[in-house]
Amino acid sequence: MYFLRGGRRWSGDAGTVVDVQFQAAGDYPERLELRVFSVPHHLKSAVASGISGNELEAVAEWIAVAGRSDHPWRSVDHRLSVRWERNTLHRQEFNGLRARPY
Repeated sequence: MYFLRGGRRWSGDAGTVVDVQFQAAGDYPERLELRVFSVPHHLKSAVASGISGNELEAVAEWIAVAGRSDHPWRSVDHRLSVRWERNTLHRQEFNGLRARPY
């Protein structure tokens, strides 16, 4: 788990709030990373209100599913990204090569 002050910069009033990445076994053992990013001060209340309910539960459920999924699911990379854009949270999932944001 990472809590990041720096890292990705926000552009305008848009940026990543939470990012969960599952990396399938390959050169290294499989792993799951949860990254929680800082939010610009002027958006703190709005983002906190948006993420405090169903969004946190959705992230927790995604992590739980990753932990109990069978081999076919775990044989490729997956990523869940929660972003703040246009004054609301947006959730996106990526699979395979698109799941590697870096």
